[in-house]
Amino acid sequence: MGKQISKEVETNLNLHLNKSGIYNESQQKKILSAANLEKRILEQYPFLERVNESAVVADIRAPDQPIIYVNDNFQKLTLYDRDEIIGRNCRFLQGKYTDRKVVAQIREAIETRKPLDVEILNYRKDGIPFWNNFLLLPIFKKKSHRAGVEDSVTHYIAIQKDVTLVKQGKKPLNEWSPAEVAFYFEYLGLPDAFVDNAFDLNIGGKQLLTLNEESISEIERHRVSKRGPVSYTHLTLP
Repeated sequence: MGKQISKEVETNLNLHLNKSGIYNESQQKKILSAANLEKRILEQYPFLERVNESAVVADIRAPDQPIIYVNDNFQKLTLYDRDEIIGRNCRFLQGKYTDRKVVAQIREAIETRKPLDVEILNYRKDGIPFWNNFLLLPIFKKKSHRAGVEDSVTHYIAIQKDVTLVKQGKKPLNEWSPAEVAFYFEYLGLPDAFVDNAFDLNIGGKQLLTLNEESISEIERHRVSKRGPVSYTHLTLP
């Protein structure tokens, strides 16, 4: 990440210089704060100096833990502009087929101030889903602080990598989760109602391999339950 955070803050502030061309006290504090945050990140995670992936930094002390920094790679990955990202919570990338268990894992990691490495189904601005290898790292007040201590963490940095092609290619079809099957159906361009029904029926890879004309008709007739996913076992199988 190099000096990207403090450079971005300074670039943004250059647009709002006072008439004398000198930063006012508030602007100077923002630059110093960004430089300090960047220094802490690179001290605690030196490998990030060489990382060239999508990244955001969120302030977990502020209400709803807003994103305060985003790099160009994140914008390219998600198709959102910087001004559409800053100030929002990272959850805006989630969609209807995002696994709520993984979302709960992320929430728990932040609440317990611990790192996390998961894969989550996210959505670009144009609605296209992608599998995101999501690495979440706590940023401590001091390098000597340890994970799990609430007051020692001020921010989180999240590194994202699109692993859609890798994930779909390396996993046997019969091991696909309902979210992966829904993703596949979306990729095929099947109607939203059919995809919703299949996801609601909790259809995974094993069931996908056994679908026939009759069971597909049952999926089409199904009405999405407000109670969440239901069992697929009642459907007629060959």
